[in-house]
Amino acid sequence: MDRRSLLALPGVALAAPAWALSLNETDAAGGVREALRRGAEAAVASLGRADGFLGNPAVRIPLPGALEDAARLMRTIGQGKRVDELVTAMNRAAEAAVPQARTLLLDAVRQRLGPDSVVTGHQIVDFSESGGRVSAVFEQTGGARIMAEGDLLIGADGIHSTVRKHFYPN
Repeated sequence: MDRRSLLALPGVALAAPAWALSLNETDAAGGVREALRRGAEAAVASLGRADGFLGNPAVRIPLPGALEDAARLMRTIGQGKRVDELVTAMNRAAEAAVPQARTLLLDAVRQRLGPDSVVTGHQIVDFSESGGRVSAVFEQTGGARIMAEGDLLIGADGIHSTVRKHFYPN
């Protein structure tokens, strides 16, 4: 079977024509690894910023059980502000730690897949299919645009992704 190239983006949406199912096992496994790596990178970007934890109820870090009991008592005696400060401090500490975890994750991927396997600072802005190939246009952090081509595009940059909007415009 001929070797197929893969374009992957952070997150979870998968978009490909039916012929993409003909990828061999090595290519498919490589695509899954790349999607997982990009998903981890997107999660780090989402959580490692102000309100990444504190402002997101799905991942907000609450007080541990025993402290929650004490917090209820403190709130009844007018010390709710101190409880809120503790919760804020815990979540801010987690937000500050996440970028450090990003470095560890990316280093681990580079060690396993090679130093050229990780490219950061790009965002997909457009893509098209033609002749069984996918062309994607990426914008670099400085605004320069580059094009990449492959047999498969995995758009895994979340619910507001460029790839997802193409397939699910509403």
